[in-house]
Amino acid sequence: MADEEAAITREHQAFRPEERWQLALELYTTEQVSTGRAAEIAGLGYIMFMEKLSEQRIPLMAAIVTNDAEREREEALLDELLSI
Repeated sequence: MADEEAAITREHQAFRPEERWQLALELYTTEQVSTGRAAEIAGLGYIMFMEKLSEQRIPLMAAIVTNDAEREREEALLDELLSI
């Protein structure tokens, strides 16, 4: 699974920073990924992601504990989006 996550991370790092931010924002605001995962997709640290949300007046979502099944769902969603 770690290899899979690394491959997905490499794929979305190929996008321009603004594209990564927009993808992360879309997934985050529709509650499809956690804050930490959205920060990772955006290529930002967790705190920087939270600050950028605050600067743009985007409300913080409640933290949700993710399990392996939820993480797999997030990975599948990213695979699908990155293959478009």
